[in-house]
Amino acid sequence: MAEGHAPTYDTVPGGNTQPSTRPNTPGRTPDPQLSGVLRSLGMDIPRLFTIRESGSRIYNPIRAEQLAHLGRALHLKPGTTALDLGSGSGEMLCTWARDHGLTGVGVDMSVTFTERARARAVELGAADLASFVHGGATG
Repeated sequence: MAEGHAPTYDTVPGGNTQPSTRPNTPGRTPDPQLSGVLRSLGMDIPRLFTIRESGSRIYNPIRAEQLAHLGRALHLKPGTTALDLGSGSGEMLCTWARDHGLTGVGVDMSVTFTERARARAVELGAADLASFVHGGATG
């Protein structure tokens, strides 16, 4: 196995998992024990994801126009409070704070993305409405 690559596991009949011998492909999951160990050590999300997605503002398949439309469709009112779990770089929370006056907290397990979200709040003039915390959402 190449250095820096987590082993992956395949689901076999009966719902059990076994170490995979195939190359890592989408839809395959990393070793659940390794993921738990990394979380218990307070480590960040995989560096590869951070590098790959560091240039993005929105990480799911939605365009900025759709994000704005969704905010209008939700009839967000000033003072509405939001909790954004898995906030990434904070685009949704910061945009809606700026455009609709909502307040909220974003939580993300990536130090890099949490820092970018804080910077984005300042950039959009929403730092007094949106704050961001580095942490997990599982409690």
